[in-house]
Amino acid sequence: MTNETYLVTTDQDREDIAALHWVCFDASEQAGLQVALDDENCFALLGGQDEDGQPTGYCVCRVHQDKSSIGLWYGVRPNRFNRNRYPSRTKGLSRALMADGLTEAQARGAEYVDGYVSSVCRASAIIIRMHKEMGYVLLDSFPNYAIMGGKRFECTTHHFRRYLITWGDNNETVE
Repeated sequence: MTNETYLVTTDQDREDIAALHWVCFDASEQAGLQVALDDENCFALLGGQDEDGQPTGYCVCRVHQDKSSIGLWYGVRPNRFNRNRYPSRTKGLSRALMADGLTEAQARGAEYVDGYVSSVCRASAIIIRMHKEMGYVLLDSFPNYAIMGGKRFECTTHHFRRYLITWGDNNETVE
């Protein structure tokens, strides 16, 4: 199994993202994904591999004309985290997707990337820590809500930003 990522270019890649998105996010997010995948300002990456050779993670980002970018979705199939079921799995797929997403956004002219993490996500503490480790700065936290399984949940959303001017060839983070 591998954490290598690649740019989505085929209809099969898009279908793989849609399948992963269905597992990682609520049904209310599905329409937004299709719009993003059809948007010429968006790009998507797939990565990881399960025992059947299927991708296990993805990210979708948008780069705006004002040189800003936003990470729309990052998802890793939940059972990928089950060490008992996948003892040989490699670590770092989320980090690889995020790093390669930053690199691609920069290559497309973005000067910074914004990301939002909802506290309703079961892995939010890990995701927040990863953002900070990769040089993102917390700009704001605000009350919000999320819809999961058709139910509305109160949560906190954290807004992070990573400036890409310091994102070099060696992908060093800046503290």
